Amino acid sequence: MRADCHIHTYTSFDSAITPQDIVRRCRLRNISLVCLVDHNICPNYIVFKRKCSKYGIQIIHGIEYKTKEGDIIGLFMNEKPPKKNSRMIEIIEFIHENSGLIVLPHPIKRHNIDYIIKEIISRVDFVEVFNSRQTFMENIASLRLALSYEKNMLCGSDAHWSWEVGNATVDTKGFDLIVDADDFLEHFNIRNVTALSCRTSARLSEWLSQLFAGIRLFSPEHIRNAVLMLMRDVRLIIKEMYLGAFLSYEINISLIGTPTTKEDIFNNYNFMCSDLT
Repeated sequence: MRADCHIHTYTSFDSAITPQDIVRRCRLRNISLVCLVDHNICPNYIVFKRKCSKYGIQIIHGIEYKTKEGDIIGLFMNEKPPKKNSRMIEIIEFIHENSGLIVLPHPIKRHNIDYIIKEIISRVDFVEVFNSRQTFMENIASLRLALSYEKNMLCGSDAHWSWEVGNATVDTKGFDLIVDADDFLEHFNIRNVTALSCRTSARLSEWLSQLFAGIRLFSPEHIRNAVLMLMRDVRLIIKEMYLGAFLSYEINISLIGTPTTKEDIFNNYNFMCSDLT
C-alpha cells in the first residue's frame, strides 16, 4: 500500500484541493490511502470518502493543530482545539483523550528541536520523516530523529495544491482496510514499512499558499508573509519557473531484507538519495 499521509483540502484557508484532485493524482501516483489534515479543523472527509472510495482510495481524517510550539497532527480527530494558543503538550493530551494518533509533522521546520527532543518525541506515535515542503537536509535530520528514538515513520507531501499530492509517500506490505486508529497503528508499524520516498515541492507552491490565504481571509499577516517569502526566494522561484525544475531533489529509501526485530529494521535501511539542486 502506498500512502500520502499529509494533505490539506479546500477546508483549509490556504488550500484548494478537491476530491477530484485527490482521485486524479492518486491514480497517477498509484496511491491507495491519503490522510486529510486541515488547519485546526476537520476536513469534509465524508465528501472526499464518497468520491474516492469508488476508486479504491482510502481516506483517513485528522487535524493539524497549531500550538505555541509548532504544529502537531491528530489522526482520527474531529474535535477542534479546546482553546486558542494551546501548548503542544495540551494538544497531545487532548488527542490521546479522544483516542487519536499523534504525528509530529515536519519536525525540523518551524519547531524548536530542543523542545521536541526534551518534551515531545516520547509522546508521539509517528514522526513525519519526509515532508516535501522541507529542505533536503531538514528531511534527513527528521529521519535521523525518528531512527534515534525508534519511532514509527510516515511521509506526507503537505500538499496544498493538486500538483503536490504524492510528492512524499510511504509504502507498506499488503493492503489492509483501515477502519480505526488501532488498524492504522498496526498497518503503519515500522515492521511493515518497505519504502520511503520524497521529492521536493516548488517554493512557488508555498508562496501561492500564503497569498491564497491572505486573499481568502483578507489577512494582512498572510499577505505580508507572502511578500517576505517572495523577496527571500525570488531568485529560486524564477529559476524554477524558467527551468521548469519543480523537483530540486529526490530521496528514495528501500528496506532491504526481511528484518524480524525493531533493531534489525533500524540497521537495514538502504539509502538512495539524489540531490538535483
